[in-house]
Amino acid sequence: MARVLSSDVARRAGVSRATVSYVLNRRPDKTISEQTRRRVIEAARELGYIPSAAGTALGSGRSQVVLLRDSGHIPKQGQEVLPLGSLAGQLRDALAREIHSWGMTLVSCGSDTPIADVLKHVDPALVIAPAGLAEDEADLVDAVGAVLVDRDGRGSPLADLVLGRLPTLQVQYLAAHGSRHPAYLTTRMPGLEPLVSSRRQAVLAACKQQGLHDPREHAAGPLGEDAVAEFAAVLRGWTEAGVDAVVCFNDLHAGLALAAARGVGLRVPDELAVIGADDEVLGRFLDPPLTTVAPDMVAFAQYLAARARAALDGTRTPPAPTELARVIERSTVQPAEFG
Repeated sequence: MARVLSSDVARRAGVSRATVSYVLNRRPDKTISEQTRRRVIEAARELGYIPSAAGTALGSGRSQVVLLRDSGHIPKQGQEVLPLGSLAGQLRDALAREIHSWGMTLVSCGSDTPIADVLKHVDPALVIAPAGLAEDEADLVDAVGAVLVDRDGRGSPLADLVLGRLPTLQVQYLAAHGSRHPAYLTTRMPGLEPLVSSRRQAVLAACKQQGLHDPREHAAGPLGEDAVAEFAAVLRGWTEAGVDAVVCFNDLHAGLALAAARGVGLRVPDELAVIGADDEVLGRFLDPPLTTVAPDMVAFAQYLAARARAALDGTRTPPAPTELARVIERSTVQPAEFG
């Protein structure tokens, strides 16, 4: 099917191509009669005309596309959705709602897609990258004239406001409930290296701050049946060395820890405490239900949107929220009075 051009709309409506552009781009500086405007819109609808993004940007003086560079990546076969968790999707959906309310469109790409490749295909007015862009990527965004929102005033990625709090809250909660010898279960799944590194460093720092022993560590591979047997052997050695709690990279790994504990005959939370992160829905259905740390991705998305809007409009940056994560108390950590 041949592409419909603005000249086709102009011919159908009996007006010039310039008038079609003025009407469809809603040019406030051009006076168009209501009768002509309706004729153009009706012709465009009948022909199925869709103006190009570049043309709309030129007509209005600003692109209506916002690019989100999220922390996800295109999954390999067998790694779709569940093994990666749902936080990136929650953030993307909430941010899309905010951007839509401006009359703009959110387009997202993962962290394994070079920004240079994306900018060949879209012309964003704004790029939001909560995990932060590398300096050369930030330079590319600047070169195309887009506004970049990725770091706070100290140069830290904005994602640290929420995701950086999770490991700290995990360790603080365990310490407050009597744990002195926690261990850390992380992941070696490819594509998550920056997040894996930042969460590990936060766990180590929180243990030191709480005066706890340096945690033993294990990085789990793909979360299949073999992972349970592999970690069960590790867990047996940990408990023999005095480990009394497992800080988990996320709730999916906490599920692995619970299965491994059951396999070696450890009672949770009586003999071993387990705490997750991210507050995935599955956590409430585990046995026992999982104690975890919940990030407020909706509030974070609203803050990102407010900060982005301010950057786009050249207005004052809004203050960052102080509480974007909280512990969800369930049944895999002993109550404080029994700790």
